[in-house]
Amino acid sequence: MKEIEFERYSVNGRKDLLHFVEDIVEKDIYTRIAENTGKWIDELNIISNMLTREGLVCAGMNSPPINDPDFKKLGNNIFLYRGKEIRLRGLWVKKKVNKTLSEATGQSLEELANSCFGWSQYPMGSSASIKINKEFLDIPIETFLPENFENTGKLIREKKRPIIQFKSYHNGKEINIFAKGSCITHWFYYPDAKPKFRLTKLSGLHNQSSETEMKKTLEMARIGINVPNVVGYYKGPVEEFFFLEEVVGDDPGKVLERNKHKIIQTDAEMLAKLCLAGYRKQGFSDFDDKIFDGERLYLIDVDECVDLYGFLNPNYRDVLLNPKDNSRLKAFRKMQRNVFKGMLKDTLFNYRNNLTSTKDDMIEYINKFYDIMGWKVYEREVSKLTTFEKHYITHDTLMSEMSHSD
Repeated sequence: MKEIEFERYSVNGRKDLLHFVEDIVEKDIYTRIAENTGKWIDELNIISNMLTREGLVCAGMNSPPINDPDFKKLGNNIFLYRGKEIRLRGLWVKKKVNKTLSEATGQSLEELANSCFGWSQYPMGSSASIKINKEFLDIPIETFLPENFENTGKLIREKKRPIIQFKSYHNGKEINIFAKGSCITHWFYYPDAKPKFRLTKLSGLHNQSSETEMKKTLEMARIGINVPNVVGYYKGPVEEFFFLEEVVGDDPGKVLERNKHKIIQTDAEMLAKLCLAGYRKQGFSDFDDKIFDGERLYLIDVDECVDLYGFLNPNYRDVLLNPKDNSRLKAFRKMQRNVFKGMLKDTLFNYRNNLTSTKDDMIEYINKFYDIMGWKVYEREVSKLTTFEKHYITHDTLMSEMSHSD
């Protein structure tokens, strides 16, 4: 597949760190921060590290926009600016200036008080970036601003992560675009467990970022898996969106009867290529993340594709370190082949009531999978792959049961 090229644009960010804190843990953040500014700066630094892995930095080179009407007073010596001057946005804390500094700089106390010497600025995140696939540059950049597509689009899903569908025009025709936000999971302290130095109950965050999903989608495309066209990506200070063009087609389960052979072939090919790329698709045999357009089967959602070797944790260094010793590499290849065959058998088991409901269907699926792998099909392996003991448990079922156990 041809490598996608992106055009990058800088735009104003819609939300900053304070918006995030306000939405998640502290509705009265603006009042609270005025009551105890120093401790709240420390708290915001902790939350910023959780969210972005970057702390809150004090910028001391700018002078405050004192005469700007958007320069809002929150309390004694603390102000908030979200005006047009992007580089000046953030919290502003007024400092004391003394005669010694006045004498050293040659400025009056009043001049110092209104300059960078008299203030500390804490940027909260003000600018965002948009990366657009160069094939979609005919779509106005404003289309991809959250404040625009949220107003014109339709909320498809809100639980776990926002997914919004909106319309645009590309190459003279109307298309549907999906904006997929990040999935941010929060953890909170029990009331008696919160450390005394913390001001909020937020104990941790996990950000399953839209950027990671975009990179994974592009990787899938590079190895030959059919995925939706990547339109672009929006990254703001505290929110992200990944843009995909809608794939027009049907749920494979609804058109299975008249397209069974084609779907078996394309599904087995997809599974094999996922193995070769080192991914396990959780719930692979569920059709809800796939679309069939009559010829090709598409994987339309890759956020459940995880590291195939994650639970095995192989020592790649030992495998590759000594070029004179192939024993470890051979052992790894044997393990790898067994993992691939395990995924294949799990899939055949899960499909036994629909896609591979007969022995012939299973054999066709196996033949296609082995063909992509470059393996020779042996009758004894076919027998093992199509025979399931009474209490057969798939990897996904096992992992699910383990996660719900004490």
